[in-house]
Amino acid sequence: MSSSAPSQQPGTVVAAGPAQLLALVPFHLGFRPADSLVLLEVRTPRPGSTRERLGVVLRVDLPPTDDDAAVSAVAAGAVRAVLDRAEPAARLLVLGYDPEATRTGVLTPGPRAGAALAAVSRLLGARGRDVLDVVVLTDHRFRSLTCDLARCPREGTPLSTADVDRVVAEAIGLGLGVAPDRAAALPPTTAVEAGRRSVASAARRAATRPWTPGRRRALLAEWDAELDRRAEGTTTALPAPEFCGRLLAGFDDLATRDAILLAPALREESDGRRSVLAAALAVDVARHASGTAAAGAWAVAAWSSWNGGDGVRAGAAAEEALRRDPGQRLARLVLQLLLVGRPPCGD
Repeated sequence: MSSSAPSQQPGTVVAAGPAQLLALVPFHLGFRPADSLVLLEVRTPRPGSTRERLGVVLRVDLPPTDDDAAVSAVAAGAVRAVLDRAEPAARLLVLGYDPEATRTGVLTPGPRAGAALAAVSRLLGARGRDVLDVVVLTDHRFRSLTCDLARCPREGTPLSTADVDRVVAEAIGLGLGVAPDRAAALPPTTAVEAGRRSVASAARRAATRPWTPGRRRALLAEWDAELDRRAEGTTTALPAPEFCGRLLAGFDDLATRDAILLAPALREESDGRRSVLAAALAVDVARHASGTAAAGAWAVAAWSSWNGGDGVRAGAAAEEALRRDPGQRLARLVLQLLLVGRPPCGD
């Protein structure tokens, strides 16, 4: 946040000013928000530092209308969710991504975004929380609604400048990605073709047996080898259906599943990239089954996505696992971790 902060730590991106900070919001969400209300927690600097830190990033849809009941429901839910997870001394930044904003003359939020931004600000004030700023954004510009028009550009400020593009390039260089919209950020749930599912189902039944340490090691070696091929870029194809069937059976055995989730290569990674590959592989496996047979793989995808820092996909995969099996405990754990804003490796 601060340009006068100490030297940047590896794996972080420092935003010097509001435009750079706003450019990084899509990287935290995993997609470009639209028609959205976003609340950002800005945490106080750690001892010995002058740099503020970004904490919880919460996004909800704008209310469908500017009716008081609709606005109040959205605003109250967003405020409650962010304050349940935010530090007591943190300040909040309130953003409205508004397709209805006036784009000529003075950049002004439309009725729905305007009402939602005002309601959230009131609720935060009533809770004694410091609102850092309230901002309306379009695809290309933003404007603070708390800044005097005499001091801030009436038409808003561009979201793309040389300095902003530099910060975006840094985020991309760290392996962060942004989907064009929320739908594109979610994992695919469509099943693979019936022939593959049939082969995978037969392999799963054949693998349903007592899991010895040797069998667990063999399956873990297969899993690691497939991840290695994906990390090296030597394959983008779906894995063999027989392999998917063995994994579906392994994910149903808790000791085998945990051996895969806690493999040294995943425990010791620093950037989350292998976890992201593991999540994508687990999704491919899940698509080779139906009903409760796919629940374990979806739960593994949820955990791996969370471990890789992708909360959007983690939540979607956990919900898919629970849709298949409401008693899936790993999926429930992931949703709880997301609810309390628990990161995989501390703050």
